[in-house]
Parts: sequence; C-alpha cells; structure tokens
Amino acid sequence: MNHLRTDRDLDHATRLDLLEGAWAAKYEGALADARPMVGRHAAIVMSKPSLRTRVSFTVAVHRLGGHTVEVGASNTKLGKGEELQEWAAVLGRMVDAIVARVHGQEEIEALASFAGVPVVNALSDLWHPCQGLADAFTAWEAARLAGEPHAGTAAEYFDRPHTWAYLGDGNNVLHSLMWTCADLGIGLRVACPEGFGPDPGIVDAARRHHRRGPEGIVLVADPRAAVDGAEVVYTDTWISMGEEGSKDARAIEAAFAPYRVDAGLMAAAAPGASFLHCLPAQPGAECTAEVLRGPASRVLDQAENRLWTTMALLAHHVFEDRLAPTVDGTEAPA
Repeated sequence: MNHLRTDRDLDHATRLDLLEGAWAAKYEGALADARPMVGRHAAIVMSKPSLRTRVSFTVAVHRLGGHTVEVGASNTKLGKGEELQEWAAVLGRMVDAIVARVHGQEEIEALASFAGVPVVNALSDLWHPCQGLADAFTAWEAARLAGEPHAGTAAEYFDRPHTWAYLGDGNNVLHSLMWTCADLGIGLRVACPEGFGPDPGIVDAARRHHRRGPEGIVLVADPRAAVDGAEVVYTDTWISMGEEGSKDARAIEAAFAPYRVDAGLMAAAAPGASFLHCLPAQPGAECTAEVLRGPASRVLDQAENRLWTTMALLAHHVFEDRLAPTVDGTEAPA
C-alpha cells in the first residue's frame, strides 16, 4: 500500500518518476485517457483552511476519473463522540484513499494505521510532502522551458549541482524542502532567526540522506550568506497556519525582519534566480510585494504545479497498480 505520510515515503527513483509524470501530464496530455481512478473515491479531510491543496486534489481526482467526498471534524463526530481509530476504519471501508490536512503528524500516522487504504499527507505540523514535489518540479520546469543544458529530464537536471536558499521559519514546509533537496542532491542553505529553526532530528536525518553528503544542508545565521549565489530563494509565512493568535506579532516582526526577502537580498542570489513561496503570502512581512509579484517570482507556477504533481502522485504512486502499458507505450487503466 503506497502511503505518502512524509517525504521519506518516496525513494529517489519514485520522486524522479513523479516529476517526469507531472511534466507529461502538463505538457504532453498524459493521463488524459488513462484514468486510473475510474470507480474510485477519495476522501478529502481538511482540518485546516485550504485553497491550493483542496482544489488541486479535487481537480486531480476528477481528471483521473474518480470522485471526492469532503469529510472532517466539522461535519462528522470526530473528536465529539467518535475516536480516530474507528472513524478512520469506517472511512477506509467506504473510500479508496484518504487525503488529509491535519494538525499533528500523529493523526496522519493513525489514519495510515487504521484506515486500510492509502493515506496522503496534505499537510501536518511536521511535513508538507506535496509541496516539496511541486517545488522541485517548478525549478526543473523553469530550466527546461528556458532551454538550459542538462535539463531534458529530471534525472539529468538534478544530477547537476544546484544551490537553493531558504529564509524564515523552520516549519513543515522547510522540513519537506530539506528532504526533497537531500533526495535530489540540491545544496540547501537555511537561515532562520534564533529559536525558530527546523526540527533538529529532521535536519540530522536529511543530512544523512543527502546524496552529496551532510554538507548538502547548511544552517547559517546570516540571510545574505544563505542567498549568496543561490539559484532559488524560498520563504514562507512567519507564523504558521493555526498559530496566528498564539504569537506576539511585534516580537515576530523584530525577530524575522532581517530575513525579509527584498530586492536587495534577491540581488545577492545568482543571476536569473527564482523566488519561491508556497502561499498564501503576506507582502511586507516575509517578502516584499516587489519580489512576490516581480519577474523573479515563480509562485503562481509553483501553485499551479500542485495540480500536476498531485495528478502524478495519485496515478503513479497511490494508484500505480491501476496503470498498465499499452502497445504504443502509453498508459491505460489496468
């Protein structure tokens, strides 16, 4: 059973296959006729607000021939008279996969343990693996569309050395970015304010996993040192979803202001560097409006690519058993 509980559930070959699958779906019409989810239903469980995740999964499932049903604590008895074990087991007997955006990673693990169907982590407090896929695809896509050498395939592109930078909060997006970079061999420099760094255990694991060795992920204090010569500059909101009322806004501003991505910081990156942000953004906080909406920004491509990488994830990982090669080498429902 192919879950996506964390980024660790995808090995290197599978990750590259998903990136190629996303390109084929977006630019070559792949999966238009191969509808591996015909007759299948996916439960969309959203414990937090969502635009990109909710829409990308709903549209992806429908394009692949399946159907979605939205369930959660707001419209069921979960947490109000029914415990997660039975809730997950019952849901798993009625649907073929569960896509869940939750608060704690332990909820994803429980769903995977009790539901009896594939579970996809659509965001937890520790991981955002679907975002990591879209991030990698967006960088490769930009290089391939620009006609850069060694960008004809994902494997060829990521076999070359690359350096990215991340500035800001050490959150779930960063955890998934670190693992994505480690698995693809991308050098990553991370700059977070003191006390707001990533989980040390995930940092250590990602360093051990990095294809270019532990030095592939470097934590620095100086944001300018992080972005110096980087091909990609990435940031995220300073306050994670669901924590808006629990932190002192003035203290956050004081701690994070040096990490705001502005034109000056982007000028220190490599010529032609891309700016990424998983959205939603707060212009004037973690980045300026000039950067967010400027020529270096690929945030709208990045957001759209959540759809194409989700289609690839569902077709080539979660429901890969429903795809079979045809005589002309394309894929059709098994």
